[in-house]
Amino acid sequence: METWEAVAHRIRQLCRENGVTPNKMSKISGVSQATIKSILLGESKNPGTVAIKKLCDGFGITLGEFFSTKEFDDLKNDIPRSSS
Repeated sequence: METWEAVAHRIRQLCRENGVTPNKMSKISGVSQATIKSILLGESKNPGTVAIKKLCDGFGITLGEFFSTKEFDDLKNDIPRSSS
């Protein structure tokens, strides 16, 4: 799983848990529907921290709680290792 996929998965999971649609979360969090759609469809591979923080505020969780999942813990290292 890529990092952007883990972010999209987490947003979907939190929407389900909170019984809200992404459109409703847009209204709650102040993050535009276009931004949320872009994140969920993988068009935005690097969503901004401010957008994620606003979503967290809308869900009533901290950034730490957002990223504290097995999906994020299991992400591969994206930094290439030097062969020196």
